[in-house]
Amino acid sequence: MINTPDRETAEQQQARKKQHGDQLRLDYRFIFNGEKGKEILKDLKHRFGWRYGGDIESPSASFGASSRDVFLKEGMKEPIRYILAMTEEEASNNDPKQTRAINE
Repeated sequence: MINTPDRETAEQQQARKKQHGDQLRLDYRFIFNGEKGKEILKDLKHRFGWRYGGDIESPSASFGASSRDVFLKEGMKEPIRYILAMTEEEASNNDPKQTRAINE
């Protein structure tokens, strides 16, 4: 296939996506590391199941809870996990607590 000027190569596309991802990560840090962003994140954590110490690994299950309720509560935490992953400096590839959001 001939590379024409109006077509993006795979390497260029990959570089553009990386640059976009890097900029998006900086934008998340700018928003959520600021005073107002921290307040919003605190509110989101409280509203969506981070009541037990705020630990990402705190279980949503409680005695007598249905499995459907547990899955719902865990699913509601996923956007917050994504925000936290985007605001972290750099995730270690060897970190066992690394969330799926970091790799996306």
